[in-house]
Amino acid sequence: MNKPPVHAPTRRAAVAILLLSALLLLSTTAFAAGDASPRPAAPLPTAATRATVAVVDDLDDPPTRSTFRRGMRLYLEGDYKAAAKRFGDVARTSRDPDRRAAADRLRGLSLRGPALAGAGEAGDLTSSDEDAVSGRTSFILTTTLASLYAGVVLTDILNVGDDPRLVVLLLTGSTAGGLLGSIYGTRGIRISSSTGAAYSSGIIWGLVNGGLISAAIDYDTTEAVQTTILLSMAAGGTAGFLIGRRYDPTRAQVHATGAAGFLGLVTAAFSYMVVQPEEPGFRRVMLTHLLAYNAATALGAYAVKDIDWSLSRSRLVSLSGVLGAVAGWSLVTLILGFDSDNTVRAWGGSMLAGTWGGVAMGIWLTGGMAPDKRFSREPATEVSLTPTILPAAQGRTAPGLAVVGRF
Repeated sequence: MNKPPVHAPTRRAAVAILLLSALLLLSTTAFAAGDASPRPAAPLPTAATRATVAVVDDLDDPPTRSTFRRGMRLYLEGDYKAAAKRFGDVARTSRDPDRRAAADRLRGLSLRGPALAGAGEAGDLTSSDEDAVSGRTSFILTTTLASLYAGVVLTDILNVGDDPRLVVLLLTGSTAGGLLGSIYGTRGIRISSSTGAAYSSGIIWGLVNGGLISAAIDYDTTEAVQTTILLSMAAGGTAGFLIGRRYDPTRAQVHATGAAGFLGLVTAAFSYMVVQPEEPGFRRVMLTHLLAYNAATALGAYAVKDIDWSLSRSRLVSLSGVLGAVAGWSLVTLILGFDSDNTVRAWGGSMLAGTWGGVAMGIWLTGGMAPDKRFSREPATEVSLTPTILPAAQGRTAPGLAVVGRF
């Protein structure tokens, strides 16, 4: 069967991203829309609304038959309101009793079409499309929090910290702008859960990079630090959103990529604790951590592109790494206490070994977990019935039912 028509809601998506970027003091280019939201599947007729196939004779004139066929096409395209109007006209004017009955039943089905299909407009938070609801909710939540931080930055830049009215105005205004802008700017746009996760992960990536860059440059003012972090967050969020739309990773792949970046960051930190160079230089240390974080993130993105992990497995592996570091630190502390000259070096070595050992053990222990549903080997069967137009005798047509789905 043919797939439902696909729409590319480019304008509203561009408005959402541009609004976010403006709130975060960064102008970004409009992105190309991908993964357009499909129309909701036509609802499954119940016994009370099932239209019986009727052989159409010549009792009706051509305009009436054309109106009925047009109503069927509009229904299949998802334009339920227009379809209901056509069926209502046919039910009132048709001289064929079978066509009148079919049109009346199909009109009732059209009026309830959006509710039975389980979704109104794409991106509706009341939709039954759980993936789209989760993705859009994640986008709204992250944007609102980032906008709150934007208000903090504006307060610092404008140097109005001593005026409580202006502080409240900036914080509430930026937060409300981010919330309302992300809600209304994403209406009609299907944001998958993986895209929402990639967007949030990009914001975090920008936050970490902004902090490390600011520390490495050693700015003289807090305004410069705050602005750098904010711009990095905006750039990271935009990049994460575009990557999520373009490559459509699983949520586990997004999570594992972010975890790989932090694994590289803590590896650099623990290694410095072990080596303890005599004059490392603060800027050199920060640059090392910056390089380690981004290199690990890039390697992680490449390494996880083909993994079939579920999000639960990815989270458990990350937890195993954290528990391994805690176990290593606890063991050394119990043996050496806090006052030994080699405690810091031992802490670094034990936590480094514990982190990597915990990750390896987590991967091994979770090997039997079910993969992400995208990689499930079980055949997926999604079947529904939908009204359609069937050929009848002598080149005529008749209303009927069609089976639609994946088998």
